[in-house]
Amino acid sequence: MLDMVTIHSGIENGERYYTEEESYYSEDEEIQAITKSEWFGNMAPNKPYSAKRFTELFYGNLPNGQRMRGDVLGDGKERLGFDLTFAVPGKSLSMQIHAPDGDKQLWQAHIEAVKEVMAIAEERYAASRVQVNGDRKVIKTGNIAACLVNHHESRAGDPHVHTHVVLFNGTHCPDGEHRALYKELLSKSGILGDIYHQKLALKVQALGYEIEETQEGFELAGTTTDQRELFSKRSTEIDDYLKAKGWDKTPQNRQRAVFETRMAKDKSQTLEQKQDRWGNEMAAVGFTGLTPAHHPITPPESGNPPENCLMLLSAISLNGNPLSVVKTFNGSSSPISAVLTKNL
Repeated sequence: MLDMVTIHSGIENGERYYTEEESYYSEDEEIQAITKSEWFGNMAPNKPYSAKRFTELFYGNLPNGQRMRGDVLGDGKERLGFDLTFAVPGKSLSMQIHAPDGDKQLWQAHIEAVKEVMAIAEERYAASRVQVNGDRKVIKTGNIAACLVNHHESRAGDPHVHTHVVLFNGTHCPDGEHRALYKELLSKSGILGDIYHQKLALKVQALGYEIEETQEGFELAGTTTDQRELFSKRSTEIDDYLKAKGWDKTPQNRQRAVFETRMAKDKSQTLEQKQDRWGNEMAAVGFTGLTPAHHPITPPESGNPPENCLMLLSAISLNGNPLSVVKTFNGSSSPISAVLTKNL
């Protein structure tokens, strides 16, 4: 799943939401490895991550003292960047990662898929607008500065693996100037969410796990509905809110419900303590973890769906006009226009 929201100046908690990591100062190296933030992009810093440098970039300031975009005049809101949130589909992946003997290779598969998709975004969608002979034109730049911020729980306290890719609002143009990113290309890139699912599905199967297609993506075979629902409290909360409001279950209404029911995450426990609690809850419903096969699981249909998508991506015009069809991870076909307009 991929959600994208614009980050404006005046955002609640500012940069602190992204710089306060969920490791809660853990001394466990494995916990540190799955919670640490890291830079991404051809314009990203070449030094280790720090909250101080993140804050500078968040507000448009480069290490050399230059701005990565123009200043906002007057009292207007400044577009600080974009939050592209990649969440592993379903619940079983998060459960298997955080089970007592969890498989951190699944975590690595998620991160690899996120980075591969962001590499596509950088190559094909990084752009800005410039004045050329009196006309405003869109030019591709091929560089971004972003930070991967990794979270592992929902606001209801359930295991929920997701990565916020904070895309700072600036890019280095061919003329040597820094300008704001042209958002419109990226906002029409709903297909990136499907490519993330496809890449992740193939990586998960390569690790020996069988998967089952769902409406939201896929689940690991071998888990039951009751087991997954136990760790879906946040989704249930949102569905109940929609029902109470009398709203249809549209992507727009669901996103509105998400924001209107947000509550602070519990920071009284370390992630290790939460994993212990989750492990006890899993045991209570009979989930003790899954054992993958000792060989990769072959997808039901030959070919490489992500590459099929990439070929279609190159056929999409600069204005994002939808063409042809896109293959999903199980080999089925759907109009690419549906994928592009889908609110992921």
